[in-house]
Amino acid sequence: MFGKNTNKALRVLLVEDNPDDAEIIQDALEQYRRTEFELVTVDTIKAARSELKRSTFDVVLLDYNLPGENGLDLLRAFNGSTEMPPVIMLTGQANVLVARDSILYGAQNYLVKDQLNPKALGEAIRDALGSRDIERQVGAGAQDLQKLAFIDSLTGLYNQRYLDHVLDKECTRTKRYHHWLSCVMISVDSADAHAEAYGVAESDSLLRQVSALIRSGIRDSDIATRYGDTAFCLLLPETDRDQAFELAERLCYAIGGMQVVVKNQSVAVTTSVGVFTPQAETQLRPSTILDNVNAALRKAGAAGQNQVSEYASPELADTFQRPAFGS
Repeated sequence: MFGKNTNKALRVLLVEDNPDDAEIIQDALEQYRRTEFELVTVDTIKAARSELKRSTFDVVLLDYNLPGENGLDLLRAFNGSTEMPPVIMLTGQANVLVARDSILYGAQNYLVKDQLNPKALGEAIRDALGSRDIERQVGAGAQDLQKLAFIDSLTGLYNQRYLDHVLDKECTRTKRYHHWLSCVMISVDSADAHAEAYGVAESDSLLRQVSALIRSGIRDSDIATRYGDTAFCLLLPETDRDQAFELAERLCYAIGGMQVVVKNQSVAVTTSVGVFTPQAETQLRPSTILDNVNAALRKAGAAGQNQVSEYASPELADTFQRPAFGS
């Protein structure tokens, strides 16, 4: 299917209103040597709907910023329907959050425009087609899974299912572009004691306040999830280990300074925080990232309350030990 000598070219619908961007994408497809493409370009969502109704496409390259309706409107209209070909969202650097959230509405992937090149675009299309083939093989079960909520009802953050969904994609993207990716795990100290002393409802209120502070303390492009009952996992694209550790310290300090009133009593809330930044491509695996950030979290917890610890990679020579939080 993907060989250059195949008789059937892959039909691509490009929805892009910027002629310069459309030309760049067309050139990238022509330079990708592993596959032949037949490209159809439209510049509005209305025109895209018409093309999808009257013709068959293998993949859709969808710009987010379009006149009238945006790319997300097209995804919402199909709502994960199998009638929609695999979609790759194209976005400017400032719209990474919008593009990532479009995955919730069925997009297979997203690409930042200023990082487009023949290899990145061609491989993203191949990956999208491969994912769609798997979904079709699984059948209705995959469709049902796609419809499951990705939002934690208590905190309003993403849930662990969404973390599992997006972590694999972020690992792949980080490998491809050789950028940084960091992970921070935050656990509320004495959470079980709070629940026992004040009740489940008050404990839930405390978790909501902590999650609100976390949400306000990170960038739009960062991913905050509730992880288990009383922990939070932050995935930080484009973030090196110094930046990740600085954020972890800032959040730990801010949570420790919260004024939480429970049943007319002022309650102290502290956290243990683990930090991990992959230093080699071999560490860019979801299981490795979660295992290592959890190891850092356990180290912080063993050191006492209100601590931040980093996972030290014993196999890498350039790792180092951080000073204790607050020193």
